[in-house]
Amino acid sequence: MGELDYIEDWSEDLARSLATEDGIALTDRHMAILKAARDFYQENMIDPTIRDIAKRMGVEKREVNALFPDGAKQIAKLAGIEYTGCV
Repeated sequence: MGELDYIEDWSEDLARSLATEDGIALTDRHMAILKAARDFYQENMIDPTIRDIAKRMGVEKREVNALFPDGAKQIAKLAGIEYTGCV
């Protein structure tokens, strides 16, 4: 399971379920990053990089990387957005 057919189908419960499969217990901080990634995607119609998310949240990239060890691809999966890997 990964990308959703419709971004509107995403929910926090779905994100938590997918994260559990990845061995991650989502905290409020994780969820804030996922929501920032979704907002970025909806505004720009492209998946955000770790740098984009860190800048948007006003945090260091290493904090985002520590929360999501598999990087932008994992964030896209859990946020229910398309991952293109284009940077």
